[in-house]
Amino acid sequence: MASLSDPFAPLDQSFVDLVAEGYNLSGRWPVWQFVQLHLQRTGADAVEIFRRLPTWQQNYRAANCGSGTVPEPATQVWLTTAGIAHVSKPLRTQRLDQLIAALLASLRLANERARRVEPDPLQALDERVDGTEFTAVVNMTAGTGLSAEQLYRLLSHEPPFWGALRGSEGLWSLEYLKPWISRCDDVGSIEDYLDRIESLVGWPTPTPAASAEDPFALVTDFDHLDLVWRLVAGEPLLRIPRVAIGAKLAREATTHEEFESCLSALADVLSSLNVTGDETGALQKLKGRISELREGGVPGVDAPIEMLRRVTAIRNGAQHQGAAARAVRARGDLGLPAFGTDPATSWRQVRGIAAMAVRQIREELETLLP
Repeated sequence: MASLSDPFAPLDQSFVDLVAEGYNLSGRWPVWQFVQLHLQRTGADAVEIFRRLPTWQQNYRAANCGSGTVPEPATQVWLTTAGIAHVSKPLRTQRLDQLIAALLASLRLANERARRVEPDPLQALDERVDGTEFTAVVNMTAGTGLSAEQLYRLLSHEPPFWGALRGSEGLWSLEYLKPWISRCDDVGSIEDYLDRIESLVGWPTPTPAASAEDPFALVTDFDHLDLVWRLVAGEPLLRIPRVAIGAKLAREATTHEEFESCLSALADVLSSLNVTGDETGALQKLKGRISELREGGVPGVDAPIEMLRRVTAIRNGAQHQGAAARAVRARGDLGLPAFGTDPATSWRQVRGIAAMAVRQIREELETLLP
């Protein structure tokens, strides 16, 4: 999605609402089987919906289950604050509002404590507060009744608190001097919160002005990426089955048929990247391999790899009727208008965005060079 505040697609909305309904029934997040069976009775595929739910940088999602794989029947599925913000109004009960109130109070109290700390010019301070104590103050100021375990789970899935929580649900503490917490100071509503974390996990919107660059730029950028990959990983990255594919990337598209042919050539290059791994899809394998090389990942590659995945989605929508809706979403996410009667401009825009993404991946890999 282009923004955390953008409306969800109907099936995504139904998934989020169903998770919220399960929470409203018991005050605990529902298990996967509850969600799956309800959606199955409406003819919807819960697994497919879950896999394509809105996902932003650092894998921040509207709903989670603890991993990116298909959950087991008894696995809990929960909403992040971004998910709760999109729950339909009839389902926004006091129980869900208490979670939002506790989050906002946690941000306010953590920043108040941080402002009382006297900085030391010679050392970095490690200031923290006990989780049980912090939970009691949050409940008192927000009028909530969360346990320390519930508050830990709520905060642990929100960007400002990543890296700030120590311990586990049963025994934890909060390091309130972490910089992402301070970036959410004075947040007074869930809408304010989403706007503030947009700069942390939101996808940057590429500008179509990039489409005006040299038509050979994408080919050159792929070559440069392959060279850096050879130096970093010790093996070639590009594995182009036909010479004509490279030529198509630099050509102009004057007809819709030529536009689809150019899109297919770009998708073929991306799908044939020479990367091994357990993940599904060449781009996902590339992301995983970079994480291995960096021993913890290179967060800067998340956004450009996602751009390339959405370019591929546009191609699939042009050639497969069942993928048309996903292609429409991908175009919007990339800041592109709907493709109309000008295939030449459409291809230049896509090619420019792809070139920009390939360059960003290469620049991040260059940080791994000796």
